[in-house]
Amino acid sequence: VEVEQIDNYKTHILSKKILVLRKYHNYWLIDLNSDRTSSSDRFLKLEYPISCECDAIGFLPNGDLINVSTDDRKIYKYCFTDKPKNTDPWECSQINKIEIPESFDQDEFDFESFIYQTKLFIIFDGCETLILQFDLLEMNLERQYITCVYSPQSMPVMNKNQTLLAYYSCIFSMEDGMLILNENYGCDNRPVEFITLKNNSERLVIDCRPSSLKLVDPYQTYGEIDIDTSSDFNDTNVITKLNRKIFIDNGNVRVTNGLDESKLKELSNKITDGNSIYTSTFKIIRSMFEEIIKQTDIRKAALPNEKKIILKDKVKVEDSDLHEFVLRPNDTYDEISLERNDICEKSLKFSHVLSYKLLKNQDLVLITMEAIEIYSLNENFINRYFWNNNEWNNIYKLFVKGNEIYDSKFINEHYKQIFKNIVENEFDKSNHSIPFPNIMEQSMDRRKEIAEDVINDDLASSKFRIEIIEMLKTAIDENCDEVVRPFINNTIESIEDHSVNSMTFISLNLAKLCDDCPDYIIKYILHTSIILSPYCDGIENSENTWIHSYTNIFIKESHMDNNIFKSINKWLTWHLRNLRIKEKIQ
Repeated sequence: VEVEQIDNYKTHILSKKILVLRKYHNYWLIDLNSDRTSSSDRFLKLEYPISCECDAIGFLPNGDLINVSTDDRKIYKYCFTDKPKNTDPWECSQINKIEIPESFDQDEFDFESFIYQTKLFIIFDGCETLILQFDLLEMNLERQYITCVYSPQSMPVMNKNQTLLAYYSCIFSMEDGMLILNENYGCDNRPVEFITLKNNSERLVIDCRPSSLKLVDPYQTYGEIDIDTSSDFNDTNVITKLNRKIFIDNGNVRVTNGLDESKLKELSNKITDGNSIYTSTFKIIRSMFEEIIKQTDIRKAALPNEKKIILKDKVKVEDSDLHEFVLRPNDTYDEISLERNDICEKSLKFSHVLSYKLLKNQDLVLITMEAIEIYSLNENFINRYFWNNNEWNNIYKLFVKGNEIYDSKFINEHYKQIFKNIVENEFDKSNHSIPFPNIMEQSMDRRKEIAEDVINDDLASSKFRIEIIEMLKTAIDENCDEVVRPFINNTIESIEDHSVNSMTFISLNLAKLCDDCPDYIIKYILHTSIILSPYCDGIENSENTWIHSYTNIFIKESHMDNNIFKSINKWLTWHLRNLRIKEKIQ
């Protein structure tokens, strides 16, 4: 085969100057190293040739080549140090067998494999799509992902820090397997690459052709941007994780800047509202802080000489739409009230509103002397968010010790620097979302409202997993049912999302939860006692009183290395819900 004959290849890999080109079931391995004794023949041959289009090939960081054969269910490893310098075949140094149960080996299950860096992904397509993630360094199973979508053209893509996994229209957390995003961008969309911008934020390039390519912020699911395929990205070039474009120009390989970040910034600035307040309000609140800081003397949003500011009119309460939300200033506080004909029906007091913004979804964002707060402006006036940091809270307590009358000198002296620090830290441009709210410091009613909001927010519950667990530990210790009960209920309702993080936490605290929330725990146990894997092929009756639940997919070393098994016991502890149930009659 001459190099000139290799055209229209579909994928390529380059590692340690070994180039792999693929076109369907045809592979070419080209050795570009200078130690090659036969400069006229740089094509490498493997001891076990690649024969199937579904076979996967990749490289470990040390240059070892890995080939996964789907036909004989084996993993072949070729050590880089054993690479031949002549035309002899590259000898295989290790063979591992992939053990797959019969239920996965039936004709109705499609089986594919992909190698990405040090990870092997095995994908089964049945009634659900199951993605198994193996560590090729340890040859053990790390995690599973389950989704309802499948595409033979899509391969898994990881971000730089290996915390996000993209497949077809889905983005998963690689830390707990939780589904973060599932958006339909067309029938043939596929993830291309995660790229890192100059501000260290990440974006995912999704190929939606023939219509377009999109750039998606994994943490702002509504914020996709169309990419100009005529110049930014097309079939003649590739984009790297560092946002560099590699292309061939007149026979030379060239590297230039990738996507135009100034254009992306201009487009992203137009995107302000979305499904989650944790991302949709980030830029808005940052801008509100900046406007406050720019003031020579920080003023209240409602000046003392203003009788009232109408925040929202035509508020519908029952059958009437004559209500309005009004901001009224006072000497020691500001008041937001739901009124009809200037008669107050419901009101809340705030410690001097410094800035406010009504969003398109009718949420009201406030920056007061005490904190950032977000409310839904409806007849219930629900508190969705409350946050301040320790520095801000300490200064507010100092202010409260006085007479609480607005003092511009005090505000300028203390608050301006605090807000500058917040913009540079919690609201730095490299962040994706506003901070996790201060829940446990609130009153019982506020705790319930904010906790329910953050737990039911898919993006927040994924991003703030650690913070939510810590919050729940505190809530359990303080017997705060207003926080614990919504969490248990949400866990029951979200079983189909295939996240085990919440279930693990409940299991570890089951004894105390049985005492504090017995009705919810009974409901939880009824929903989670026996949950079948999407690949369970049946349940048989048994005369025994015990049931053995397991999934026996694992990788073992072949006979060439004394059959040393490396099983995957972590499967049982990490995946309580999606197990194949088998009963044995003894």
